[in-house]
Parts: sequence; C-alpha cells; structure tokens
Amino acid sequence: MEQEIMKTLCVLASSLVTLLMNMPAFAQPKAVLSAKAIPATLTVTPGAKTTLKVQLTIQSPYHVNANPASMRFLIPTVITLDKAQGMSVGKPLYPKGTLKKFTFFPTPLAVYQGNTVVSVPLSAAKTLSAGPHQLTGLVKYQACNDRVCLAPTTAKFAVTLQVAKGHH
Repeated sequence: MEQEIMKTLCVLASSLVTLLMNMPAFAQPKAVLSAKAIPATLTVTPGAKTTLKVQLTIQSPYHVNANPASMRFLIPTVITLDKAQGMSVGKPLYPKGTLKKFTFFPTPLAVYQGNTVVSVPLSAAKTLSAGPHQLTGLVKYQACNDRVCLAPTTAKFAVTLQVAKGHH
C-alpha cells in the first residue's frame, strides 16, 4: 500500500513539473514606459532655482493615465523624487493629457501616449556644495491598451546636478 502511494506521488510530482515547465511565464511584459531626465546633467547655482524635465516614453499601443486622471478610480501617472540634501523639490507640472475614446469606457479619457515631458521645479540651498550630486526618482504608472490594463508598476530615472560654485 505504501509503495502504491509513493508511486502515485512520484507520477503526480513529475506531471506537475512537466506542466509547469510547459506553461508560459506569468511575468509582467517588458517595461512599456521608460523615463529619463533631459538633459541628463543639469547645472544649478547654490541658492538658485531650476527645472528638471522628465521625458516619459510610452511604447505603442499602450497609454498611461494623465495626472490628474479622468476618473477617481483610475491610477494617475505620478513622479516622485528621492530626498536629496540641499535640494527642495516642487510639485511636478504635468501636461494636459490627450482625450481619447476607448471601447471599454463611455467617455473619452485623458491619457499620455508616445513622448510626454513633465517639469519638476527644483531649488538649490545656498549651502549646497559645488560639484556633482545624483538625484533619483520614480514614475508610478499603470499602462493599458485598448483591451487590457497591466498591473501598476514603476520606472526609475536619475539626473546629475552639477552644482556651480556660488558667489560670495
């Protein structure tokens, strides 16, 4: 009896392994949104203000919701920057989305497609030391096409702030 149970378990285990090896992977498709700072190096003087521009590139046929999103239940695209000593980050200035009609919703929705640029105001402290400083950020988004939405995810970006010597 015990031998029969072991034999059955071995057959079940090998069947499960075969099944799992032949199943398509359930991974998130490759990133449909990439983000980069333009330019990659931004020069700033201590005590001065500047604007970081973050270019979002959304792969066709996908779109992401604008910020603000058209409906409360939709996930807007959001840019955040990590805290950096000596730098103050202002509220991102999101462009107006393009109104687009989709088969799954009765009214047009504001979305970003292709390339979109978000501006982020920055202020450098007067005490910020001269030289390069790395600033990193995240774009939180949910990509959709005409039929399906992918799980919400993030894209990272970075910019080098070249701090010029301040005037004394």
